[in-house]
Amino acid sequence: MLKHRLSSILFIALLIACGAPAQDGTSFTGVCVKVLDGDSIIVRTTDGELEVRLEGIDAPEHGQDYGEEAKAEIRALVLGKAVMGEVRRIDEYGRTVARVSLEDHDLGLALVKAGAAWKYRYSSDFLLARAEKEARKAKRGLWARPKPMPPWTWRKQHPGKK
Repeated sequence: MLKHRLSSILFIALLIACGAPAQDGTSFTGVCVKVLDGDSIIVRTTDGELEVRLEGIDAPEHGQDYGEEAKAEIRALVLGKAVMGEVRRIDEYGRTVARVSLEDHDLGLALVKAGAAWKYRYSSDFLLARAEKEARKAKRGLWARPKPMPPWTWRKQHPGKK
């Protein structure tokens, strides 16, 4: 147990020391210090704090049905833990859009599998599509609700939400 704890501490220290460039095609490492919503987190790196939007998924928004549950799901998975990210782009709100992994597990994929998020409608990621199909079939998370509303539809009805 102590050996595992020490190796985890060393791993986190190594990740923090690597920095966070936040440019397309680069990677970053750090610790998740805050969860903003079901698909956005704040990662502390040696270069400061980085707002990260998870690439390939879309989770219910604040005020939307299942929004707080989705936020709780991601919080349980990642808050206070070391993460690694691969930057895909910077979005129109200035957020870093990235694939984020935690202990060799894709965070976005884990959220879709848990039924806490949709595969982003423009994503062609086969693994995310399969995970969503399985979560729907098993009625996990938001799929246990009678008619879950996709976040992109909800945002159209609530202008100003990102």
